[in-house]
Amino acid sequence: MTQTARPSRAQTPTRVYVILMIGVFAASLAAIFIRFAQDEGVPSLVIAAGRLIISALILTPPVLRRHRVDLQRLGRRDLLLATIAGFWLAVHFTFWITSLEYTS
Repeated sequence: MTQTARPSRAQTPTRVYVILMIGVFAASLAAIFIRFAQDEGVPSLVIAAGRLIISALILTPPVLRRHRVDLQRLGRRDLLLATIAGFWLAVHFTFWITSLEYTS
């Protein structure tokens, strides 16, 4: 039997792991901060909309900077599917955040 060489992989930059850890940490604390906001009287729909707006404001500039050409190549079907996915993400956040009102 001949041994096949494994393809060499580039090392993953440390910043990828740092960003991943920050994301996991933020996601883990989200429910706690949402409950604090709800206890202060902020409606769940406002929290859900705020989360989506803040994430869009943070992610849009780097995506436009790095992937403008790819975005311009998207077809009508791709845009429709992305819109449908965004709608269902908004529904998910609305239901999830509303469900936190019923927890202690």
